[in-house]
Amino acid sequence: MCMPEKKPVRKIGKRYFTFFGGIAFCLFAVILILNGKYVARTIAFPFAYMFGLGSYAIYILLYSYGLCLFFREKGFKIRPNNYLFGGLLIFVATLMISTLIVTANEADPERLLTLKTFRSLYDDVMRNIEVGSEGPKATAYWDATFVNLFQGNKFGGGFAGYFLVGLMNNPLGGKPALSWVVAILIALLGVFLVFLPQFKKIIGINKGTKKAKAPKAQREERVITTRRVENIDNISSASTLDDANNEPSPIYAPQINKQPNFDERTEVNPELNNSGSSGAFGMSTNFVPARFNKFMPKAAPAVEKVEQVEPQPMTPEQAIMEANRESTINEQMQLNFEEKPQVNMELAGRRPEFVEPIQANPIPQPFIQPAPAPAPVQPAPQPVVKKPIKWIPPSGELLETLEIQDALDENNRVAEERTLLINQTFEDFNVGATVNSFVVGPSVTRYNIEYGSNVSVRSVQALIQDINVRLNGVDALFSPRVEGQRYSGLEVGNAKITPVPFKEVYEGLPDPKKHPLEVAFGKNIDGVIKTANFADFPHILVAGTTGSGKSVFTHSLICTLIMRNSPENLRLVLIDPKKVEMSKYKDIPHLLCPIINDAEVAKLTMDKLADEMNRRYDVLVNSGCSDIKQYAEARAEDPNLEPMPYIVVFIDEFADLVDTCKEIKAPVVSIAQKARACGIHMLIATQRPSTNIIDGVIKGNLPTRVALAVASQVDSVTILGEGGAEKLLGRGDMLAQSPILSRTGRVRLQSCFIQNKEILRIVGYLREHYEPNYDPNFCNLLEAAKQAAADVIGSPEFQAGLDNSEEEKYQSVKEWVMANEYMSMSRIQRECSVGFNRAGRFFKRLQDEGIVDTETEGNKGCPVLVHDKFYDGTAETDVPVSSDQSEIL
Repeated sequence: MCMPEKKPVRKIGKRYFTFFGGIAFCLFAVILILNGKYVARTIAFPFAYMFGLGSYAIYILLYSYGLCLFFREKGFKIRPNNYLFGGLLIFVATLMISTLIVTANEADPERLLTLKTFRSLYDDVMRNIEVGSEGPKATAYWDATFVNLFQGNKFGGGFAGYFLVGLMNNPLGGKPALSWVVAILIALLGVFLVFLPQFKKIIGINKGTKKAKAPKAQREERVITTRRVENIDNISSASTLDDANNEPSPIYAPQINKQPNFDERTEVNPELNNSGSSGAFGMSTNFVPARFNKFMPKAAPAVEKVEQVEPQPMTPEQAIMEANRESTINEQMQLNFEEKPQVNMELAGRRPEFVEPIQANPIPQPFIQPAPAPAPVQPAPQPVVKKPIKWIPPSGELLETLEIQDALDENNRVAEERTLLINQTFEDFNVGATVNSFVVGPSVTRYNIEYGSNVSVRSVQALIQDINVRLNGVDALFSPRVEGQRYSGLEVGNAKITPVPFKEVYEGLPDPKKHPLEVAFGKNIDGVIKTANFADFPHILVAGTTGSGKSVFTHSLICTLIMRNSPENLRLVLIDPKKVEMSKYKDIPHLLCPIINDAEVAKLTMDKLADEMNRRYDVLVNSGCSDIKQYAEARAEDPNLEPMPYIVVFIDEFADLVDTCKEIKAPVVSIAQKARACGIHMLIATQRPSTNIIDGVIKGNLPTRVALAVASQVDSVTILGEGGAEKLLGRGDMLAQSPILSRTGRVRLQSCFIQNKEILRIVGYLREHYEPNYDPNFCNLLEAAKQAAADVIGSPEFQAGLDNSEEEKYQSVKEWVMANEYMSMSRIQRECSVGFNRAGRFFKRLQDEGIVDTETEGNKGCPVLVHDKFYDGTAETDVPVSSDQSEIL
């Protein structure tokens, strides 16, 4: 049984919002202008009360804004310039003049308009409005007609106009003379500010005209003459200029409707023009020799006769100038049937350059608290139960807007030249393919290759190396198919690589209440921002060399999560062996535990997370829920259920952790396999994606992978299963592979760029308004493990059950430890093949006997203090020096 195909859901674009928004603004303004009965009067009452007749200027402004949305798809921005200040001054003067006009014939001389009486006088005007011959009444405003609003009342300039006139009349005891003078001066000043640019322009034109009078008088008009050509063989002689002027014959001007029989490959493709390209041939402003089909017969139809114009006599000076330039002009006008269009190799072979971000808007100072002064040591206070603080997310105003328009124009010019160069390469190798259009992305430009009916895709793929050479060594990445299109794609790095602002990506994310873990990977070549949900991945692997943008991509994900989620809804675990990459997030309220820098603590933390995962599954089973989403719905109905926030683990430099503590792989794999339903997710980043670090088990449980620029094709195959990442440009240029992003394979994206000062503003805001709240179960894990081992060793049960075999094992371990410089509990467990609990007991005993120091030195472990195999662990035993040892040996 064939199931009917589902129709794709049509997304509502921005054009629909601007279209219907413009109509809504226009209708709203028309209703206010017509000022119909009670509904329109109710809406217009605040405007009429405040500005009187001046409210119609606001209605017209709303109508103009609607027209801009309707036709231009965007509204106009109000900027502080001469037009704005001049318009405001004219508006204020209009309010004052209209009020002075309607109050000039005030019947009661004792109630002259002053600062003390303007409020009561204006309230009377609003309550008593003349309506025909019926006299004043309280409901006159609601019954007045459109015409009477101007003629039969004393609205004037509204509340604002009465106040301004009263303010000016007050020093003169109510006389309006001063108000008239001030209003006229304000109006003149506003007109002067509005027309100030025009005044400057007129003055500049007058100066330029005086200087240009002398050369303009010496120039004479040139008359174009034409010649009749009967045969195409005579076209060479017909291309000469007439003796009386410099202009070529109109016969050879570019014709739009009537074109000669050119080869089909020289025709301009409309899709190419739509993409911003100037076409394959003949669309540049520079002169390009025409190319005719080499199989076209010599004889051509006669050109239509054109009426000849008698040349006008030239002056002797003009004749000398024309004689000197005749040879050069004739050479330029010759039609070469074999010459190919000239390509600007300097522009087409531009190497990719990174554009430094330019700030386009002022940003306030970051919200960073000053370092507190050291306080005197005091006894620890009693724990106080704190009430939850209302969550107010950081504002998008903390982020910056970047200006990249100049780089976009440069990339378009380079793309046009490269289109000609690629088409020439196809023609030189007799491949029936052509570039019909191109799309300029943030970091690369995709040239869309269209094939002939009998041309294979492999024929173009074999020319990629030749294209790279002709592009001055710029790498080109070939995509045999483009999703949803009938052509292939050739991706070449831009001359100017433009960053994708983090603010643009952040504002394009969906509602955080419905999609709290939604993050953005970056922007593709078509300019579409690709986003996905951590709850759908559910884990991600990121790999890239130094300078590839791996850390910036990780910071963008962290900042996205902490800006969109409250600490009650999201907790983070940051594991940073380098100690400097994640240090800026210290003491933010979203951290589940302090930032982890030690491999041993990282391993214990992952074990603790595995235990938390199992505990959460028990809670889900008891509540009758299958995942964290259903549990959140159940908790909304029953607040007595314990909170279960999302936990996202960010592991940086995973290869270094595995080298130091191989046992960390076990809890990582366990969490990757089962933790999705209980709301625990991971991001694993590594600089060395070798097979012993990223093995098949980890790759199988991390289906979402991001490959930035890597060192070799082998690393690309390790991450993505195919090559291509070794040809990336770096600085955020990535290949993402995820079933959430695309079902057809990898997607090339440009990661968003977040600056360090933006991170400091976000983190500073969180530190200023919220305090850190660590989970005590995830704090001091190393000390807890050592204390547990000490308790076990000192217990009577352990001492009673300690046999000679374990003592012999300890002695052999101690002898081996003394032969090393540094030691750790995990190393004893790994090298000596003992269990976790036994290794903890041995390590604790070695520290108690003074063989191993209690303080660690980074990732090396604890220093070994004694290197003598005869040492029995007692203080009375004489430790032989090196000379004694030599004698014994």
